Amino acid sequence: MAKKEVTVYTMNRCPFCLQLKLFLQRKGIEFTEINVSDKPELLKELQDETSFYTLPQVFVDDLFLGGYDNIIDLHKKGKFDRLFGLE
Repeated sequence: MAKKEVTVYTMNRCPFCLQLKLFLQRKGIEFTEINVSDKPELLKELQDETSFYTLPQVFVDDLFLGGYDNIIDLHKKGKFDRLFGLE
């Protein structure tokens, strides 16, 4: 399976951002982190694109998967491992 490009948008002092990064690390998923704490224009662009106003925000390749709760939900349903060929 081709390696997925994972991008995680985060913010300083965000507990869900930290939990998501730890989850991805435990799963062995490499990701690029983009911290938007000092980039309000980038945060606004991201929110306009996704209509999602909380962080973290996770993209796999060009597909927006959502935030922490969405990723954990995919994991609980067994879809996260399938997406990354971890089964």
